[in-house]
Amino acid sequence: MQMKTLKSLAVLAVLWLGWTLGEQAWAQGAAEGEIVKIEVRLAGGATGVDEAFVRSHIRLRVGDAYRPGLENEDVKTLMATGRFTNVSVFLKRAGGGLHLIFTAERARTTGTVILKGFDGEREISADRLKIKVSKLLGVMTTRETEPYLDRKVAADVRALEDYYRSKGYYDVSVNAVPVINTTTLDRDVTFTITEGERVKIEEIRFRLGRSINSIDTATDQLTTELPHGLVTGDSVRLFVQEAANDRAEESVPMPAIMPAKDEAGAQAAPMHRGAYYFVRVIARNQVTLHHTAGEAKAGGRRVDFVTVANVPHYLETPLQPERFTVKELAKTLETKERRRWWSPVSWFKGDGRIMDEKMNLDIVQMRKKYRDNGHLDVVVDIDKSPDVDYAPGSEYDKAHRAWRRAEKRLDDFSKDLDKLQPGETQEIDGQLYNQAQLEVEVEKAEDVESAAYKKYKAARKAVYYATMTYRVVEGRQYKVGEVQFRFGGLNAQGIYTVNPGIKPVIPRETLLSELKLRPGEIFQPDALKSGTLGSDVDAISNAYGRKAYNKTEV
Repeated sequence: MQMKTLKSLAVLAVLWLGWTLGEQAWAQGAAEGEIVKIEVRLAGGATGVDEAFVRSHIRLRVGDAYRPGLENEDVKTLMATGRFTNVSVFLKRAGGGLHLIFTAERARTTGTVILKGFDGEREISADRLKIKVSKLLGVMTTRETEPYLDRKVAADVRALEDYYRSKGYYDVSVNAVPVINTTTLDRDVTFTITEGERVKIEEIRFRLGRSINSIDTATDQLTTELPHGLVTGDSVRLFVQEAANDRAEESVPMPAIMPAKDEAGAQAAPMHRGAYYFVRVIARNQVTLHHTAGEAKAGGRRVDFVTVANVPHYLETPLQPERFTVKELAKTLETKERRRWWSPVSWFKGDGRIMDEKMNLDIVQMRKKYRDNGHLDVVVDIDKSPDVDYAPGSEYDKAHRAWRRAEKRLDDFSKDLDKLQPGETQEIDGQLYNQAQLEVEVEKAEDVESAAYKKYKAARKAVYYATMTYRVVEGRQYKVGEVQFRFGGLNAQGIYTVNPGIKPVIPRETLLSELKLRPGEIFQPDALKSGTLGSDVDAISNAYGRKAYNKTEV
């Protein structure tokens, strides 16, 4: 990727020593005729509002002069009632005037609203969700017997996910499926909630990133914009800035990357975002990537890059940011680690919770801190993948397996009991059971299954702790180069133009003394914005204001 190599910026101030007021003309659309008839047509649901309801919400009347767009307010009013899925207006000429036809599609009635869960393998009933159904219904707007609207269902999906995330369930997902009830013709809606695990932030750390200028597909060498500071054997990760970016190219996908190959042609594990790799240092700004530290040190089995595109690539290094200390950066964050002591306000402030809106604000605030210090190309990214222990042998895994075994045993006993006729016996696990004995075994299995599920549910509700990594690609620090002032005013056509012959009221040296952005100073973008603290634009305007030039434009 071709990067900028400029080390200084020039600031240009253009002063207009006059101003003028423009006039804005507007024209009222010509009337297209008198309304001679207003017709209402209803479609959609078989029940609900009638024609009188629609007419009571239409402002236009027979005899009114019609202009294009007059009907828009009536359409908005009808849609705002929530009783329609669509309202349209058609016009046709009739009897020397206009005939308006309002077609309103009535919303179907909402039938049964069902909540259920999915644990990754099978559906679970609402009473086995980690959050009470009453609390979930409280954040929803979809209600039985009320008009059904797709936008309300979509809003409820977002509301449920937001509510779960506010409780620490960051990986939650909600899916809504509306179905027309063939008997009542109502819309039944089923919300399926995949809750995931509750996660809190144990540690927030910062890592220095390096921008990759280019990748040589022949040698698989990565060239960084600045010296990387790495040593052979260091672990790194590749990433692309994903959130809160204000440059379009930063959201372009990464190039395709092939797995590493050994001499026999066997492929290693595929490369993917978030995976750790190990560097072999070729030069102070060049490295190759390997799957193990040993391979990096020996120079064997490097990662094979097969295609490259001109998109920003970044390396996450194990190094700390250089421009600011960890403490200084932590002060800019809205996201906080979990509290290790009791606090009456921690629940309100959301300490320890993974919340998208806070992390997006973190990125904006960190970027501003760097940009205010001349790092105009700064990139901030957050690795927010919580490390939850689902591994075989973990407490979660043990509880999950025990519950599944107990559930299967209960299911088997229940099926055997259903098939057993009075007076018959059945051999199960080498033992004969009659109907009464099998009923006792079913009751025992129910108790075992219930106890196992409680242990599994407790394991699922356990708070898992995550490490959040903020990755900062600082880039170069820019400083002010030359500062120029140009003066001008209105020409004969009323357009502002630069006039080299104008003698400035205030000498250039005096204006320069008013500025924050002087030659050699760190470039700060906000200094060129009027209305911001320490604005150079405002400083120049104020200097002219003290000379009674109150209409100066900068």
